Amino acid sequence: MTPFSNGRVPPNLTKALREAKSFAIVGHVKPDADTLGSSLALSGLLRRVKSGRRIVLANASPIPAQLQFLPRWDTVVAPAQKSDLKDLDCAIYLECANPERAGGIAAFEEFRLTLNIDHHITGKGFAHVNWINPHASSNAEQVYMLYKEFGFVPTKEEATWLYAGIVSDTGRFQYSLTSPATHRVAAELLETGIPHTRIMEHLFTIKTVAHLRLLATALSSMRFHLGGRVTALSLSRGDFAKYDFHATQTEDIVNYGLAPKEVEAAFFMKEEPFRGKNVVSVSLRSRGRVDVSVLAQSFGGGGHKNAAGCEIADMTMDKIEKTLVERMGNLLKKRK
Repeated sequence: MTPFSNGRVPPNLTKALREAKSFAIVGHVKPDADTLGSSLALSGLLRRVKSGRRIVLANASPIPAQLQFLPRWDTVVAPAQKSDLKDLDCAIYLECANPERAGGIAAFEEFRLTLNIDHHITGKGFAHVNWINPHASSNAEQVYMLYKEFGFVPTKEEATWLYAGIVSDTGRFQYSLTSPATHRVAAELLETGIPHTRIMEHLFTIKTVAHLRLLATALSSMRFHLGGRVTALSLSRGDFAKYDFHATQTEDIVNYGLAPKEVEAAFFMKEEPFRGKNVVSVSLRSRGRVDVSVLAQSFGGGGHKNAAGCEIADMTMDKIEKTLVERMGNLLKKRK
């Protein structure tokens, strides 16, 4: 297995993309705009590199309604099963710390070749070829670099996928990994004539009534800890059932926990309907030097310094909250 953790595209990655006979492209469960956009854009690139090869895009979770404005979103097999990826030569994992992050649909040992493209600092080199670039703003920025490496200019459709991934994972260019290079990439994508206003509206402005009601429920649950420096939000299985709303569209709610200027870290606990009955998904956010990726890793998760997540099994939300507050208190002490 070849580790590769910098901004350059690994030569053995481009070689594999040229020579593999067929591909499974899989992203992490609960796909966001970066995972979906990167998957679609990578499939477009592979078809331009060599036509006629079989390419299956798959995700273990349904595609959220919020992302169904993206062109060809319905070409992704979702929710997928292992059988959908049978007899494929090469598996490409996007934003997955390990193969299991793809929801168990792409077993590592079932492919002749595995490629891992990730931009999280907690990413692991589990594949035959690994390109982990923690300085990239998003997977979409990495896929754009692949276009450049092969000498291709993204079409308007491909640029739409890439721009959606970049603006989503940078939080509209406000997160710390937004670099001058990120803005240059965005500018080049805008030059293709993409409907950037429409993309922004779908990702950040348009919400369903059910989403707004769930948001209201989560905000009313907000609790302050450690003298107001940490906030906790939560949604129970009953909350989701009440509003008949798919949990994959609640990822942004944790950001409201950072709204009060005194808050340094926030977490959002969800008993998501499509996970196991005893599994709670946790989203973590922070500002400044508070590294919540360390906390996520302690529970088997990962992410970035200021944005991370994990899943915790066989523990009540009350116990999880107590544990997270205690560990966040230790992180805040270390920051000093």
